[in-house]
Amino acid sequence: MSLYCWYGIVKGQQIVLRMDGARVEEVFQSEALPWAWGNIHGGAICPGTNGNFLLFFNSRIGGKDREKHRYNIGVAELSGSPPFGMVRIARKPCVRGEEGVCLDGNKRYKSNVVFACGAIRDAEAWLLSYGNNDNDCRIVKLQEKDLQL
Repeated sequence: MSLYCWYGIVKGQQIVLRMDGARVEEVFQSEALPWAWGNIHGGAICPGTNGNFLLFFNSRIGGKDREKHRYNIGVAELSGSPPFGMVRIARKPCVRGEEGVCLDGNKRYKSNVVFACGAIRDAEAWLLSYGNNDNDCRIVKLQEKDLQL
């Protein structure tokens, strides 16, 4: 059994690493599908259906001005074997950052921030844990239709 790590997307290429402990054994590259809500980074990979995987990932739009940033969580389906190419990608985010309100003066609080932490499939839907506004953790229940794949 091998351990694989989704490294990220560099210049339009998705990179997956096969690991042996802390040592990279092999690097797999495949074309990343386009995503209109900023650069894809981070996230969580989970077993999907038909032997494939789902990648819940993060992205950000809004340019250099921090006040205009909005983070999003999207999802892509990856093939179940190397090079784990993107089979399809969501048409839109399944979770979007919200402005929210910070009532306790927490200096870590950043509006419009969401980032995927992990996901599992229960009998009815996907349960996605995510960080919200760098302030708290949340869980959202996503039906297949919510994934927009």
